[in-house]
Amino acid sequence: MTAPRERVCDQCGRWIDKGEILYEMRISLVAEPGPVIDLELPPADADLRREMEALIARMEAMSDEARQEASDQVFEEYSLVLCPDCRQLVHHQIKRRRALFGPDPEDQENSR
Repeated sequence: MTAPRERVCDQCGRWIDKGEILYEMRISLVAEPGPVIDLELPPADADLRREMEALIARMEAMSDEARQEASDQVFEEYSLVLCPDCRQLVHHQIKRRRALFGPDPEDQENSR
């Protein structure tokens, strides 16, 4: 993090002085595994090759924006710079959520 832009808090827009601690917050938005649509087994007489080619053709016909949006719906990753005050706000929001609703079930699974 050496570029001047990176000394600006992405939350509040405040300049972070050289003597202040700068925090990097990484966010990954990952779609839950599994089909979003109800997939049924094709009939035994289905031409799978033709169906696959038709699907590929529909995907190739998508605009760049539609392809990017489809990709973003599966996985996005961000890296944000926070000043000490905004880091404290994020920290308290997470702690408050966990106090109200408990830890995320995924966190419990990963600790086993």
